[in-house]
Amino acid sequence: MSEYLEFKTQITRKDELVLALGDMGFTSQQIEIHTDPQTLYGWHGEKRPEKSEVIIRRKYVGAAANDLGFTKQADGTYKAIISANERTCGYNAAWLNRLNQNYAAHVIRRKAKAKGYRVTETKVDGKIQMTLRK
Repeated sequence: MSEYLEFKTQITRKDELVLALGDMGFTSQQIEIHTDPQTLYGWHGEKRPEKSEVIIRRKYVGAAANDLGFTKQADGTYKAIISANERTCGYNAAWLNRLNQNYAAHVIRRKAKAKGYRVTETKVDGKIQMTLRK
C-alpha cells in the first residue's frame, strides 16, 4: 500500500478547485464532488482511511494509481492527498503549483467580473499573466 502524503494549499473555494482540475486535464465526469467526505481507494481497490470531498478516482489518474483527494480543513482550506506513487508519476510539487496557479486565475476572474472588470490573459513561460480593465 502506497503511503498517502498530505499537502496544505491556499485553496478555499470548491468551485474554482474543480475548474482548476479541469484545466489540469480532468473532465467534469472524472471529478467527484461530495458534501460529506468519501473514502479514498488504493491501487488494488482497497479502502483507505483517508476521506475527501473532491476526488479523482484512480482509474482517471493512471495505471496502478491511487485516488487523488482534496479535503476541507477546519481553517477553510483544502489539503491535497496524493500517494507517494502518484508523486513519482507527475502529481508532484510542480503539478500542485500549476493547480494552485490555475485556481488563483479562476478566483481572480470571478472577483474581477463581479466588480465589472474585463480580464485579458497571456501565458508566458508557463505562467498566467492577467490584465484587468474597467
